[in-house]
Parts: sequence; structure tokens; C-alpha cells
Amino acid sequence: KPEWISIQVLRGLAALIVVMGHSVGKLKHEYQTTPEWLLNVGKVSALGVDVFFILSGLVMVLVSNQAASSYQYSKKFLLNRIIRIFPIYWIALSLFLLLKFIADGGGGTLQLGTLFRSFLLLPVITDDGKFYPLLGVGWTLIFEMFFYYVFSLLLFKNSFDRVRIITLFFIILSFLGLYTNSSSPFVVFYTSPLTLEFASGMIIGLLIKENKLLRVKWGLSIIFLSLLLFGLSHLLDSPYVSFENINKWRFIFWGGPAFLLVYGCVSCERLFKHILFSVFKKIGDSSYSLYLFHAAVILPALGAIFSYLSVYKLVSFYEAFFIMIVSCIIGSYVIHYYLEKPLTNKLKKALLD
Repeated sequence: KPEWISIQVLRGLAALIVVMGHSVGKLKHEYQTTPEWLLNVGKVSALGVDVFFILSGLVMVLVSNQAASSYQYSKKFLLNRIIRIFPIYWIALSLFLLLKFIADGGGGTLQLGTLFRSFLLLPVITDDGKFYPLLGVGWTLIFEMFFYYVFSLLLFKNSFDRVRIITLFFIILSFLGLYTNSSSPFVVFYTSPLTLEFASGMIIGLLIKENKLLRVKWGLSIIFLSLLLFGLSHLLDSPYVSFENINKWRFIFWGGPAFLLVYGCVSCERLFKHILFSVFKKIGDSSYSLYLFHAAVILPALGAIFSYLSVYKLVSFYEAFFIMIVSCIIGSYVIHYYLEKPLTNKLKKALLD
């Protein structure tokens, strides 16, 4: 399959804006004042997830065959996604729990059911009514795996029928979610309109396969429009824009612009071959490690070190912010190339070949 540099760049940027938001969230409690523009970035930083979801739908269409001819192909396809997601996630979650155990002085309680669901990426609800697994950022992977399970079941269909059926299925679930007042985490997750973002990505994947991309000038136009809409979204307050992960409004206010951004970028693919985008491509290559380990290990460890050494009193907000972002990028790059990539390749060779 040909590599789409625009997709890797978007992955890198999406992960980076999430890291920026979490860094701002950590630092604003340590300094008396926080730059207004960074507060605004932090407010909308979760939109990186919506970009990720659309990219996932797009990529699944691009990497899957027109129609699987056997059960073995479907099984192998799903196993490939499981290998890609779970092992490195389990490592990140284990390290996060270990650091939390140390930080709590060996105390604290852990419910077995929550631990079980967190490790298997099943929908979960916390004691305070939030829909997060133990490693908070893992909530997005619950959606990812649900999409992969559904997608794998329909691999026997051709691409068009597969996308049509999954899209209809997610639309029905979303409508049920709007009229179902249930606190069950399975209902809340699986009937969320966020599933429609995967469907949106699949539609872009079909457009790519049908060679129905925009001219560069129109691609740049909708990229600009999407960025404008993202920027304006910081003017909205809850419930329309909030840190609540499963928010029915985000499909409209962030999912819509994310669709425009992704479609515009893939339409301008040749522009992304410029060397200026090479750094962001590298970040995109390690985006999964960046997404997981910035929250599981790097930011918590930096926060503890900064507090212990009184670093917050020695550096400005911007300097601390810069140190955190660069540390997350470098740390995740090392993790990707020396842990995630070799581990994934070895497991694929052992289980798939």
C-alpha cells in the first residue's frame, strides 16, 4: 500500500495538540497566570481525538481488500489490529498503575471489575460517574476496538457495501443513544454519535479509492475553513465544547471540521512531500506511543520531578511548557522505535506469518 504522508502528518499533529492540552492542564495549577491563547488551545485540544477517529475509518478502508474471500482473512485482519493496539497499551497501563501505586505510597484501592474492563478496553464507568478506563486516554481505544470489531465482521462485503452497512449501523445506534437515557457504559459508548466519525473517515477512504479528491486549491480552501471552525469552537461553552469525552455535540462542532481537514489534506497530498513536513511525519510515525505514554508516564514523571526539585519556581510557564512538549516527543519517539515497533513486528511475525 502506498504511504500517505498527509495522514501521518495529521496523526502527528492530532497527538501533539492532545499533549499540548494535557500539558496546559497540568501547568495551569502550578502558575498564577496562564497565557490566554494556551488556555484556548487547551480548551479545544481534545479535537485531536476526532481527527484520529476519522483517520482510523479512512485507513481501514485503504488497507482492507475489496472483499475478503475467507474467514481466515477476517481473522488475520482483526488479529493484526489487536496486536497493533493491545500490547503497547498494556505496557503503558501497567507503568501508569505502577507510578500511581508509588505516588500513593502503596495505598489506594483498585476495583477488579474496573481493572478487567480497562485491560480489555471494554466500556467502563468510574466511581464518580465518568466514562474513563484507569488510563484515561484509553477511552478512545474503546471506540477504536468497537469499530475494528464491526469492520472485521463485514470484510466479506465489497468496500462500498461495507461502508454503507457500517454507516447505517452507526446512524441507528446514534439515534438510539439520543433517545436512551441509560447510564450503562456499554450503551453510552456504543450509541455515541462519535462512532459516526469513523463512518466519515470511511467515506473519505472510498473517495480516495474512487480517485475523487479535490483540486489542490479547493483542498487548501477547506483546510483553511476547518482550521477556522476549530479556532472559533473555543468561543463555545459546555455542553457544546467541553472536556467531557463522550459529548454528543462534538461530532458536529469537532467531527465536522475534522472531516473537512482530513479530506482537504489528503487532496493536497503532494504538498506534504515537502521537507518541512518531515518532522511532523516522524511524530506521526510515533503518534500512538506519544498518545499513550505522554499521559501514562512522561507527564506524570515530569510533574513529580518538577515538584520535587522546585523547577516550577525556576522556569517560566513557557519554558516548562516547552520542556514538557519536547520531552513527550523525544520520549515517545524512543519508545516507538525501541519498544513499540520491534514488539509489534515480533508479535505479527509469530502470530500472523
